[in-house]
Amino acid sequence: MGTPSTPTDSPPETVSPESTVDRSPEAESPEKTPPAPAAKPTESTTAPPRQRGLWGMMGQGSASEAAESQQDQPLNAIIPPPAVIDKPAHQPKGPRGLFALMQQTDEGLIEDLDSELPDEEVDQPKSPARSNLSPSIAARRDDIDDDEMELIDDEEENSSRRDASTGVSSLTMEAIEPNDLEPTRFRVAAAKARQQAWVGLGCGISAVLASALSLLPNFLASLPATAIGFLAIISAYLALTGAGRREITSSTRVVCLAGMLLGTTGIFLGPLLFSGIGRSLRDASGQQSTRLHLQQIATGLDRHYAQHDGYPIGGTFGRNDAGTIVGLHGWMTFLLPFVGEPELYQKIDQSVSYEDPVNRNVMGRNVTIYFAAGGDRSRIGEGFAVSHFAGLGGEIDDASGLSHLGIFERDVSVKREEVTDGLSNTLIVGELAGTYPPWGDPENWRKIGRGLNKDVNGFGSYNNNGASFLLGDGSVKHFSNKTDPKVLERMSTRDGGE
Repeated sequence: MGTPSTPTDSPPETVSPESTVDRSPEAESPEKTPPAPAAKPTESTTAPPRQRGLWGMMGQGSASEAAESQQDQPLNAIIPPPAVIDKPAHQPKGPRGLFALMQQTDEGLIEDLDSELPDEEVDQPKSPARSNLSPSIAARRDDIDDDEMELIDDEEENSSRRDASTGVSSLTMEAIEPNDLEPTRFRVAAAKARQQAWVGLGCGISAVLASALSLLPNFLASLPATAIGFLAIISAYLALTGAGRREITSSTRVVCLAGMLLGTTGIFLGPLLFSGIGRSLRDASGQQSTRLHLQQIATGLDRHYAQHDGYPIGGTFGRNDAGTIVGLHGWMTFLLPFVGEPELYQKIDQSVSYEDPVNRNVMGRNVTIYFAAGGDRSRIGEGFAVSHFAGLGGEIDDASGLSHLGIFERDVSVKREEVTDGLSNTLIVGELAGTYPPWGDPENWRKIGRGLNKDVNGFGSYNNNGASFLLGDGSVKHFSNKTDPKVLERMSTRDGGE
């Protein structure tokens, strides 16, 4: 009997992985043999899988595309997990959105996505505006023609630029610290101080120029220079004190000081300098005009002397109906024909007084050569025209005896032989300071008095600056207020023996 055979346990059959994997090309290409999709109840045959675009695979397409993508193939088979990219801590932030997602995918995903795009989309670069399309526009991009798509791209691109500009501007303003504005404040303050300094300098120059108005006789002529000078000082002062020391440069400080100096000079230059110069010029011009008129009077006296063999009578007197002595006419009336006024002389009735109504109209006529410079030419009394000159006449009785003054007396025509003191040493006509008499007054002569511009009934000038006199030889001299009245009195006598 044979020994029963004991069954031995055979080792399990080892199956090689290679033996179970189909090495055929069909098996290696899962894309060529995709699993059949679930049949739709409305379709009788199995439809080929719909080609998925980039937006659908990114999960940013329409809701229908996202649902179909999930039904066709698992998401992890299409989009592998993004590879972890180590970035240094100091690396700046990269772009966000689609470009950031694309940077985080591996090369296999990019190749897989490119393989599903049409050739024309793979070859042509995508514009930034087209990548930023909104989901609603991307969902119906297949239904939009090229022209409309171009308009949409332009609008999206402009919107992106505006957003970027706004973001950068706000970011820049947020990044500016208060201390960063300090240079700007410095420049603004320095520019303002410099502008005020130049304004002060300009006003100072204008004040100096305006001070020349003080040459005019009006006292208000100095007000413009004063006002502009104060404006120059204020502008320069504000430029120096309105800003800090850092904002005031050396050149600005020099301009400020120059403006203040010129402003101050303009204020005081007019009253102290130009006013005196103007007065001197006016006095010189006035003296020249007065001198000219006195010389014309001297010419008239010479003509009268040549024709009548004597000087004009100082004044004629007569009696009225009541028997009272009254003055008729003066030496200036008799001189009229010899100073260019013969017609006026012919109209005067010498048989009656110059104050008579018959002569009133004639005596109201102005005679130019009887005026001195600067004197008041207003008529006086009952409309009589005035004279700014008076003759020297009368008598004085002192220790040396009786002496006659000048060449004018009542009802007497003086001869040159009577002027024993010499014509060049005898005063015959002088300038008056005021209280002007009518030129027809028969007593229009007077004495020296207490001095020049010291006596109302004496001699002087409108500006109280001495007086001009005509001498017997036809010369004209100007005497100052400091001239001794005694000297003038001796020069006024024609026979005093001086």
